[in-house]
Amino acid sequence: MGSISNLVSVRSTELNNGKSLLTAVVLAAAGAILVFILSKVLLIHSDFLGSIYENGVPRALAGIFLVTFPYLHQRLARKRGFSFSNLPDEVVPFGAYTLPWYILLAYGVLIAFALAGVSLFLVWSVGMVAGFFVTRAISILNLIILFVTFYYLGSWIGSRSARRLYLTAVGIALGYTLLELLVTVFLNIDSSLRSPFGLVIFLTLSLFAVLIGALLGKRRRLLSYIHFLLRPIPEKARQALVYDLYWEVKQRINGVQEHPDEQEGRE
Repeated sequence: MGSISNLVSVRSTELNNGKSLLTAVVLAAAGAILVFILSKVLLIHSDFLGSIYENGVPRALAGIFLVTFPYLHQRLARKRGFSFSNLPDEVVPFGAYTLPWYILLAYGVLIAFALAGVSLFLVWSVGMVAGFFVTRAISILNLIILFVTFYYLGSWIGSRSARRLYLTAVGIALGYTLLELLVTVFLNIDSSLRSPFGLVIFLTLSLFAVLIGALLGKRRRLLSYIHFLLRPIPEKARQALVYDLYWEVKQRINGVQEHPDEQEGRE
């Protein structure tokens, strides 16, 4: 019974400290604002004034800076090593492997916001080299990147969420959309989110992507945890453990009483 309680209990870790999470958000936001100001002063010349690139490029670079947020959070939480997916440093019971909703929500919203600027930055970078800008490609690339991002974020939530995984998945899609809408309005950046029709279409597709990811991630939750447990073990030891697991499952399903190695030893 003790092993079962370990699997279902939710144990707090240093990573679950709300203070370190809030501090990391503030530091990442302050750094992103600084990057926005510097990039607008240093990279945007008069030819881009009045275009989507005037504030779009600094916003993209500021967003990309937010990828440092997981690193800041895990350092503030005194985590010995860094893992982008916020994995524990050592073998822990399943309850400590899962994460509370507020960590998943913060990571998801900021990661989505960071990746949302990649398409504009790529088009601008290629345009600076080629001499012409395919501005119409920005929205298409952005949608592809975001829907793939939401799917993988949903899958991550499904495998790591302690509880309320579907609400957390919906919260990430809504949180990103609200943040992006506020930023585009404040900076006067052209975006499909500023039209009611575009907003409804984007929310529908992003919610679908993140919820499908969460559903599939939930189904793979125990497999993800087993992979985490096996990760520090040498390959041969992994194979031996998987072999033992196979015979344990076979014993429960088919009523096999003994492991083949035990039968050979008796003979």
